[in-house]
Amino acid sequence: MKTYILGFALLLSIFPTVTLAQKPGDYNKLEVYGGYLNGQNIYSAEKDILNFGAGGKQTVILCNGDGAAAFGPNFTKLLCDRRNFNGLDASVTYNVSRYIGIKADFTAQFRKEINVDRFSATHIDTSNVTDRKYSYFGGVQIKDNASENRVKPFAHALAGVVSERINGLDTSTNPGEGSSTFKDKPNSFGLKVGGGVDVRLSKKIDLRVIEFDYTPIFAKTRDLDCTCGFGISPTAKNTNNYTFGVGIVIH
Repeated sequence: MKTYILGFALLLSIFPTVTLAQKPGDYNKLEVYGGYLNGQNIYSAEKDILNFGAGGKQTVILCNGDGAAAFGPNFTKLLCDRRNFNGLDASVTYNVSRYIGIKADFTAQFRKEINVDRFSATHIDTSNVTDRKYSYFGGVQIKDNASENRVKPFAHALAGVVSERINGLDTSTNPGEGSSTFKDKPNSFGLKVGGGVDVRLSKKIDLRVIEFDYTPIFAKTRDLDCTCGFGISPTAKNTNNYTFGVGIVIH
């Protein structure tokens, strides 16, 4: 975290020098970006605390044999593996100088999956899961926005809030279990640090040929909404996530 703070301070310290060196009107003042986003994400919990009321509590570490035994090896992949998301990315940047811009960014990522786990010949659990992630970021972008440039590498450092929304329906053939629903919806501090390359197609339009970002989430411990008959509290895990993007920039 200290590294990101120092980087932000460095960006702010060079801002006055760069601004004074520019001539007015020789760079693009405003850019709007929209494009496809691919996310590589990890679930932001390390273990579950199961609260059975008078029956006591049980702690299940998700990404070892305990997690697979409690929830099934296939369902545990949702909790432990890096998973592929598809979505969109949109941003607006106001360039206060040729090289420095103030940026607001929004992303939405989506994934649906079905997991089937067989615990015995008569006990099969099936989970239908919808996973969504929404992020709201703001920060600083560095790019040479000179109007005549054809190739424009850029870098940015953004911070904000990530809202994870995981909804699931579990059904079981095990007598006495039936079906249940669960919802996990933490709001966490997150970062988006990275950059990419824009290529000019016309005076008003650029193609963002690639954008790559490191997007960690610093999650909090929370309570899960569940109709399973006992309480579940996922304990926080900071996650090292990544996104890739491509799209169109309009000036």
